[in-house]
Amino acid sequence: MRTDLYLFTTHFPTGLSGELWLYNEILITHKNYERIFIFPDHDVYDPVSLPSNCFSQQNVLANSEKEVLTVGDLSRIIKIVLSDFVSLAKHGAFASNLKYNLSLIKKLYKKAKYISKQIESPERSVLYAYWSDNAATLACMIKTFKPSVKAISRAHGYEIYEDLKKDKIIPFRNYQNKHIDCIFSVSKKGLEHLKSKYPNFTNKYSYSYLGTNDNEIAPLSSSNKFSIVTCCNLNIIKRIDLVPSILKHIKFELTWHLIGDGPEFKKIEKLNSELPSNIKVVYHKHLSQDKVFDFYKENEVNAILSVSYSEGLPVSMMEALSFGIPIITTEVGGCSEICTSNTGILLERDFNSYHVAEKIIEFKSSYMNKEQFRIGCREFWMKNFSAENNYSKFAAEISV
Repeated sequence: MRTDLYLFTTHFPTGLSGELWLYNEILITHKNYERIFIFPDHDVYDPVSLPSNCFSQQNVLANSEKEVLTVGDLSRIIKIVLSDFVSLAKHGAFASNLKYNLSLIKKLYKKAKYISKQIESPERSVLYAYWSDNAATLACMIKTFKPSVKAISRAHGYEIYEDLKKDKIIPFRNYQNKHIDCIFSVSKKGLEHLKSKYPNFTNKYSYSYLGTNDNEIAPLSSSNKFSIVTCCNLNIIKRIDLVPSILKHIKFELTWHLIGDGPEFKKIEKLNSELPSNIKVVYHKHLSQDKVFDFYKENEVNAILSVSYSEGLPVSMMEALSFGIPIITTEVGGCSEICTSNTGILLERDFNSYHVAEKIIEFKSSYMNKEQFRIGCREFWMKNFSAENNYSKFAAEISV
């Protein structure tokens, strides 16, 4: 049984990070390990309170920069960069990316060399990259120094689907495939994509759902009030700027709770200023996870809406579903695995705004906007997206 876990993140355990849902996982999986060492890419500020056997590793980048590279090291660095040659050459992008990739891989290699010296018992250790990006590449490099460690990674959305990348490739996926023990997609749809894209490595792919904590069902009154919520970062991929074009076709009074912030906020705010008077928009900006839960407990929400161009399998939908709130979402990524006929309405990715408005109007007077349907939503969450169930199973699986 492997009892030491080395976790590679972007910001976690920073308290306001976009990976805060990872806290739910740590609170469950820490019981399976003697020690968990967490290596964030960036400095940690306002850290969350971790279990006593979890240790956030600071100053790794500064310390790793002191590592001296041998001729053999430089040769391996060049080989790693060349692992992307065929894929990038097809898009005419190898030469333009060469300088950046050399710098990136050199930095990751030094970090891997430094971290590998900290691993006391490789045969008892698991390297866990939370994202299949640079973190997974780093884990694979460490494994070349310590071959008896187990290296695994999660893959969410942008590290699975090539169409989200500038050069239409996942950087260093060929290298990862060669050295990783397993890549766990957070959705079945993502797993299918990986297997079809890289058929020679199907034995290295699996899936494991994320999960959220148990919340009591949010009651729904018999009043005629109707509200929806969007809960996401306000970036181009999420396409929240399309929501006003949907809501302008709705004639009854509707409140839109907009949770989230980001580069698209000003654009969305301007578009919302042109909405008819029957549409009320409440801006909540960024909310911590606890504040989101408080919002669901204190406000009646009829549905959560997502119009994203691409997704993995959104934790925000799991959270809403745990309160019994139905989902209306575009059919992208793994969304069809959480939004079914038992939990909500699937929309085409390239939807017509008027048709989506019709769906919302129909939803308001349908069986989906009833207490019994919401009970079914929560039961579906409990069966498929319970943090206790999913993370306990995942921790046991990767520890073998």
